[in-house]
Amino acid sequence: MSNCYKNLSISSWNVHGLGDKLKDELFIENLKGDINILLETWKEESKEFKLEGHCIISKSRKKRKKARRYSGGIIVTIKMPYFKGITYLKEATTSPNRLWLKLNKNFFGFVHDIYLCALYIPPFSSSHYDNDLDFLENEISSFSMNGQIVLIGDLNARTGQRADFIVNDSDHINNFDGFDLLPENYITDSEINRNNQDTSVNTVGTKLLDLCLSSRLRLLNGRFLGDSLGYYTYMSSSGFSTVDYAVVSESLLSSVKYFKTNDFTYLSDHVQITLYMKCSINIDKEIGLEEKGGTGLNHINGQKILNLNLLMLY
Repeated sequence: MSNCYKNLSISSWNVHGLGDKLKDELFIENLKGDINILLETWKEESKEFKLEGHCIISKSRKKRKKARRYSGGIIVTIKMPYFKGITYLKEATTSPNRLWLKLNKNFFGFVHDIYLCALYIPPFSSSHYDNDLDFLENEISSFSMNGQIVLIGDLNARTGQRADFIVNDSDHINNFDGFDLLPENYITDSEINRNNQDTSVNTVGTKLLDLCLSSRLRLLNGRFLGDSLGYYTYMSSSGFSTVDYAVVSESLLSSVKYFKTNDFTYLSDHVQITLYMKCSINIDKEIGLEEKGGTGLNHINGQKILNLNLLMLY
């Protein structure tokens, strides 16, 4: 029997507090993806969270003295056979709102390593907002030198129908009056239209679009089968909006099979979103400690990686 798999699913869900949802059958049914990201768990880092057949990584926000409960919180579940191909880049960021993973290209059959960020950006008016997108851009800049980028989560960004690419980009500006104004390796932006039922734009949305332009990233919402109309992802007493996104390096678009926005349920005021990627996963592939490690900003020495693996498997 073949141990090679052709698809990788990565989901993200702002669960609006984990509570006792692990006892809910529908909730567990929605955690059958290969990599599941739970945001706003309102939990501290804990080994008590368990999901059959999955390894667990968690991150928490420091609890304020007068707070009744924790805020924030990220939990990532990874199917056990896939965990050896993934490195938790614990030192990649000091922010409690981001968690970086490295997906090894040889294990997953990608052309390049993929740097995956489980991401929550607080609302611009929140006391927890800390110029998150500016710091994120610096992290992306570092990782982009070694691989490709996938961001997924609740970004609290409303982008309307504005472009995440340079409109009417052209290299015809070169040789203007005899001068080359663009670098030799410049690649013009491709115009790929997207749909969005949410036509509003907010401050974080504008910053996100600027990040896409500067880092050559593209939103998947409203562009792929499963969300071709750009469905809403959040509901409140004020109405519906789209604030949960998957964002990838432009060069990764051809590796995206589809992107799905699930239906609203009683479990959260956000929907779960899921990215399906083409790959060639060989679960029999052995990944050495040196291959799992990173460089520069994302370096984790072999001993820490080894300890992390032991911690997650037991």
